Amino acid sequence: MKIQIMIIISILFFNSCSHKIAATDEQKAQALNNLNPSKSNHKVFYFHSVNGIGHHLNLWIDKKKVCTFHYHYFCRVELAHGPHYLQYGYFDDLSVENFLSKKSWSQEKKDWYLDYTKMKLFVSEEKNGPVYMSITARPTNHPKYNEYIEVPFSDTKILFGNEIIKEKLSDEPYTVPAIPIISTTYATEEDEREWQLYSKTNSVESLKKFINANDKNIYTLLAKKRLKKLDKKEEAKFEKIMANPTLISLDNFLETNPAKSRKEAAIIKLEKFLKTSAKRREYAKKYPSLISILPAKDRIYLELLNVGPEKLKVKDIKEILSSGFDESTLAAKIKATQARYKNFSFEEIKTLNNMGLSSKIVNAMLETNTSFEVALKRTEENKQMMNKIRELISNSQQEVSANQIKQSPNTPIECLKQKAALKACDSLSGFFRIACKTTAKSSFECSL
Repeated sequence: MKIQIMIIISILFFNSCSHKIAATDEQKAQALNNLNPSKSNHKVFYFHSVNGIGHHLNLWIDKKKVCTFHYHYFCRVELAHGPHYLQYGYFDDLSVENFLSKKSWSQEKKDWYLDYTKMKLFVSEEKNGPVYMSITARPTNHPKYNEYIEVPFSDTKILFGNEIIKEKLSDEPYTVPAIPIISTTYATEEDEREWQLYSKTNSVESLKKFINANDKNIYTLLAKKRLKKLDKKEEAKFEKIMANPTLISLDNFLETNPAKSRKEAAIIKLEKFLKTSAKRREYAKKYPSLISILPAKDRIYLELLNVGPEKLKVKDIKEILSSGFDESTLAAKIKATQARYKNFSFEEIKTLNNMGLSSKIVNAMLETNTSFEVALKRTEENKQMMNKIRELISNSQQEVSANQIKQSPNTPIECLKQKAALKACDSLSGFFRIACKTTAKSSFECSL
């Protein structure tokens, strides 16, 4: 009896959720025979719902409800070349975002749900015929949230060509799309925010990074235009300086943070003007990349100065010792940091001794470096902690604003991102803060 009641309730629920979406034979024939787009900058897509669930599914494209399906239904939509944002919803006319706004879930859980129900699609300009997309909706359970969800984009197949369309869809029911043609492309909030940063920069290298990382972004064309203009201007300035270089002109050029290849060439030329160790060491503080091409004696000395944690780098230890601080106390302080120093070579140890650092101090740095490496490996194996660190670093990027870029247009954006990440790491304590800062430094390429 209970089973019969449940079956009746299920049927009533299914019928209440169902929409009359079936198209006429004529509409289906027209959809399958019309394989060419109506506009030259469009492409025809056939979205096919397979392995469906018991109620209707809504396909949202660029936050517009476009098609409603049942199991094995398909629809035809034309999309403009460029990026689009696909989502599936199972809740009447609500988008996924609107559905989540009514839930009292944590933001982390909402983000998880959103990730599982969306897909970024880039429509290329290649002439490879109509596109077939099968979208498999199947239930899955998240072990942390104990929440079932239908995963529409988990096994999506994308195929091209007229024959594929006929083969896959000739015997399937068709649903008429609510919006058959989408003539605009779409940018997510993340896309827009990222471009707001890069649109203000004068760093050629930063724009190159944006283009390489966002080759299918709606703003890539704008980035390429800005890059071309800035690169041409920088190239003209570079050629003028290199025709008659001076220490002052090279120094001024390098302060603008030029593109990597020009920076390397300017650094090599600048080194020729540095005739003394004192001068070489002075400019190496401004331009760390200069260190690698200096004579061995200067190079080793300068590389060692910046080894160690903040306030206890080798250069700090030199100053502390010169003030008359007790060696034993300082060695104990170094060991207590559990920070990264270096597994110094014999030549480096000799240089450290020549700087005035005794064997007791050097041994303390070697010992704490060993402790650091062991603890770092343990932390990296702690997946939960590393996930927390990565999430903290990711969230820190919200602090990097377009206003900051506008105030420092020549500073590479990667450096500003790294600075924000390092600041966020200060909210942690002990070794986890050290591990966070190590991760932050490796996550963003900054040579400043």
